[in-house]
Amino acid sequence: CTLWGGGPDPVNGWVFTPDSLVGDTVRASSGTLDGQLLGGGRIESNPPALVLDGDEARVVIEAADSSDLPVRDISVESWVRLDATTRWGGICGYLQDNGSFERGWALGYNDSSFTVALATSNTMTYLEASDSFALGDWYHVVGTYNGSELKIYVNGQLEGSSRSRSGDIDYA
Repeated sequence: CTLWGGGPDPVNGWVFTPDSLVGDTVRASSGTLDGQLLGGGRIESNPPALVLDGDEARVVIEAADSSDLPVRDISVESWVRLDATTRWGGICGYLQDNGSFERGWALGYNDSSFTVALATSNTMTYLEASDSFALGDWYHVVGTYNGSELKIYVNGQLEGSSRSRSGDIDYA
């Protein structure tokens, strides 16, 4: 997962290779925010990938706070393969959605569609890609926001856009 903040270099990023894992620490490939692998996930080498069980396994970046994140211009991207789906699954994000308290952003999926979510003005918009994905296939998924338009791309193709959000991203 890589996070861009409008500049030429990534703000934070993690490339999941065997070399990036030391004990349960996942070293950041960009930025300084290392993560912790929790819940029994593993990193495989061919292809290099983080494998999660879809239940409790995850990487948590405890040191992250909103000062580490873009305020307006943001792009988040990931290569992902899903072998099973759920409603409102997450790939990468900094998100809190408790119904009436909605903050942050996320790249994820809902059943068989990739999604990007983003909150401004205390309201979260979930934008779904127009096409479904197939289980077991690899996809490059990108969510972008420029202060006035939220977009989702799958394998380089624009699959959705929304102008329902504007202004700075709300963080918890």
